[in-house]
Amino acid sequence: ARRAESFDPFGWKSGLKDTVSSLMDGLSDQEAPSQVEEEMILEIFRAFDKDADGFLGLDEFNTLQVATEGEDAVYNQEQLNQLLVGVNPDIESPDRGMPFADYRRLYAQQRLRQTYGTDVRRDHMKIFGEEGAAKAEAAVKALKEASPDLSVGSAVQVQGLAGAVELNGQRGVISEPAKEEADMVAEGRMIVRLEGNGDRVALKPANIRAVGATAAPAPQAD
Repeated sequence: ARRAESFDPFGWKSGLKDTVSSLMDGLSDQEAPSQVEEEMILEIFRAFDKDADGFLGLDEFNTLQVATEGEDAVYNQEQLNQLLVGVNPDIESPDRGMPFADYRRLYAQQRLRQTYGTDVRRDHMKIFGEEGAAKAEAAVKALKEASPDLSVGSAVQVQGLAGAVELNGQRGVISEPAKEEADMVAEGRMIVRLEGNGDRVALKPANIRAVGATAAPAPQAD
């Protein structure tokens, strides 16, 4: 069997040795992907997260690797754990596999993109082809057309929540997402700062509606 410390199909581990200290200092160094790229990241993850648990387990991760990098790019559990800790030193349960937040980070964080040579448009093309890219663009366009009045600074009212029903009817303002909220935004949610208590909640566009004039953008959370 190949030793974990010598198995490095993409040059990931050698790059990691040179950059781990800077990664630990810069995990929040997010570069915002475009809306289409966010859609692509989510589509790839969902396609390979077969049990829909929010993690790419070893078999799921390797299926993705084969689809994008070839048969020689598979990992064993120890190797995957090493990669996960390299991407996110604070990961709590690497044995569960790669969570969406860390998968997204590989594409969204500049230093990780440079270290690992990731490119979501290239990977999406390999998996879904040109037709898939066109569908992603169409999905984003449809979302914009369905909610033209929902943007940062818009005054909104919460509606239609089946879970946190106590939020229905409350008003707030769509806010710029904080760095720690980027993963929720990548799932298609909007950050709303509620009136009164100032709580920030991540809601789907279907669960908010524009009300009245656009307000001044609320400040980002620390």
